[in-house]
Amino acid sequence: MKDMTLCHKDTSYSADSVEFCPRPGFHHILACGTYQLEAPNGSKHHVEASIEEEDTASSFAPHKRLGRCIVYAWNEDLGSLSVSAPLDLRAIGQPSFFWS
Repeated sequence: MKDMTLCHKDTSYSADSVEFCPRPGFHHILACGTYQLEAPNGSKHHVEASIEEEDTASSFAPHKRLGRCIVYAWNEDLGSLSVSAPLDLRAIGQPSFFWS
């Protein structure tokens, strides 16, 4: 089976987890958990950025994790993904979640 891209979305932060809702009647709902690191000096960078890009003093200081949960609705007829509810999770950081 070959992979196929149906849609592309900029989530602002690095996407960490993506889950479709397993409940009947809600399979078109998708939750995307994202996060990004914020250095002590306030600069933000994606996780892929290397530690060498930071100065030595700030590389050892704790970084804050910024997180966001974005709920999308997939419209199969239009082939589009629309944002239903973005939720900023600054206090939580990197969200890991499961539908219940």
